[in-house]
Amino acid sequence: ELGLDVVEIEPDGLQGAKLTVGKYVSPRLFAAVSRPIAFGNNAATQRTEVYTEFTVEYTIFDAMIVRVTSQGTTMRINLLWRYAY
Repeated sequence: ELGLDVVEIEPDGLQGAKLTVGKYVSPRLFAAVSRPIAFGNNAATQRTEVYTEFTVEYTIFDAMIVRVTSQGTTMRINLLWRYAY
C-alpha cells in the first residue's frame, strides 16, 4: 500500500541500523532514501552527525549502472559493471 519497491533495515554495529526505502520510477531509474535509526540512547550516535542519504541509479544497459549518492555535503558518482559467467 505504500507504493515502495524496497524497504530494508540494515544492522550497523556502531549506530544501530539504517532504514532504506526506494522505488523504481521507471524500469531503468531507481531512487532511494536511507536514514540511520538508533535504538535507545546510544552515545556513539549523539557524537556524530546523522545525514540522510539519497541514491539514484540509472541502468545504461543490462550490465552497466550509474549510481549517484548524496550524503550531507558529499556526492559520489559510481559506474558499476556487472559480469556473470
